[in-house]
Amino acid sequence: MSLARKVAWNTVIHVVGKLLGNIIGVVVVALLTRYLGQEGFGNYATILAYIFFFSAFADLGLYMITINELNKTGIDRRRFFSAVYSLRFFTGMALMFMAGVSVWLMPYPLIVKQGVVIASFTVFFRSSRSNSNSVLSGQSFHEETGDNRCDRKVDSFDWDFDSD
Repeated sequence: MSLARKVAWNTVIHVVGKLLGNIIGVVVVALLTRYLGQEGFGNYATILAYIFFFSAFADLGLYMITINELNKTGIDRRRFFSAVYSLRFFTGMALMFMAGVSVWLMPYPLIVKQGVVIASFTVFFRSSRSNSNSVLSGQSFHEETGDNRCDRKVDSFDWDFDSD
């Protein structure tokens, strides 16, 4: 397959993955609002906003750094990926711990505090997917990334309803 065809194919797969992921996301939000009601969805949104505030700092911009560095020649990929993964693992662990502890100092209802603690574990373990995606993106395997985006949307739907 020529380079132009490979780039075009990866672009199509990436766009379709994002489109399907967004459609699934809208459907999930519609179902959640109906299922949880006004107060329940407000609590859910508060939990997500709180936990993703900490999650944004846990990335440290390493996604883009990994993509850029893996495309350079002469780099020991295994050593670099190990260092990035370790850094992301320990910073993610520290920040999710801080999120789980600091929420108890806030004037949120008990259900929100418990939800933040549970969500901090979920977000921490799902962050390892981001490491894999950065390697795949650095190697132009966008079909994996688009597929993972759809999987995450469906998984979030399953997780939300399985917690009952």
